[in-house]
Parts: sequence; structure tokens; C-alpha cells
Amino acid sequence: MKTLGERIADLRRERGITQENLAGTIGVSPQAISKWENNATMPDITLLPIIADTLGVTIDELFGIRRKVQEKPINCEETPMAVYDQMFAMNWALLKTSKMMIVMSLQSLHTKKMLKIKK
Repeated sequence: MKTLGERIADLRRERGITQENLAGTIGVSPQAISKWENNATMPDITLLPIIADTLGVTIDELFGIRRKVQEKPINCEETPMAVYDQMFAMNWALLKTSKMMIVMSLQSLHTKKMLKIKK
């Protein structure tokens, strides 16, 4: 299995990008790119989305993760009821949270309005 540095090097070469060009695009030194590719250091985690975007891949692909494409949609009859129950519970919790935030916002507006009236 290839390292992150080896994948960066392979992707960069496949696209005809020099270490200097990649470094300039993502805002690091060419020496940093060389260190990554030689597995001396690793890129900062905040640079991973920029590196992946520059090389035209996802972060998963940058790490060598291949996702399996589902060949057919899941039939509703085959989906366990627990999945539906969990989705319902999550949506219900979100709805309750949203309702609570709206009530709190209205209370805050009402309080501000009352303060203005008292002045």
C-alpha cells in the first residue's frame, strides 16, 4: 500500500505538475513537497483539501480509499425498520431544537421590545 507522499508524487506526475508549481499553488515551499513525497514529513491537515482539489481528487482518493459504488438502489422493503426509526428520531430532535431556537429568538425580541418601551 502506498503512502500519502507516494500518492501525492504519483498524482502530481500524472498531471504533469512540478513540485515548484504544486508548492506555489498550495502556498508551501518546493522543499516541503519533496519532504512529503519522500515520506520525511506529512502535509498539515488543513492543506489536505487544497492538495486534493489541486490534484483533482477527493481527500479519500488522496489517502487511497476507494468507495464502492452501489450498483442498485436499496429496496424499501429490504431496509430494516431500525433505520427508519433512527432517521425519524434524528429528524424529530432537529425539529425540537429548531422550535426551541425560534421560541428563544422570539422571547429575545419581545424582551428587547419591552426594554425599549420602558425607556
